[in-house]
Amino acid sequence: MTKIIQISDPHIVPKGKLAYGRVDTAAPLVACVETINRVLPYIGAVDMVIVTGDMTDFGTAEEYQRFRDIMEPLDIPYRAIPENHDNVEAMRTGFADQDWMPKN
Repeated sequence: MTKIIQISDPHIVPKGKLAYGRVDTAAPLVACVETINRVLPYIGAVDMVIVTGDMTDFGTAEEYQRFRDIMEPLDIPYRAIPENHDNVEAMRTGFADQDWMPKN
């Protein structure tokens, strides 16, 4: 059976910014990646993490790079699906080196 962990709506904003002027959205995602890595030995093999929607708050290249930087330490592969806060073209560009990202 395939095992997937889902993360939803991280709404990453540029470094030094707060979403809506109040929320550090990066800290929970960092903690989530750290938690997943920590529990993997206890829960067994997981095939991938799927991030569903709103990886970023405004869909900028800077936000996608920050999202990638935060996800980099993850010990298993991940895939991402855009939602209304994401910019599909910026996301394609930001993940163009990933084989899972459609080219058009």
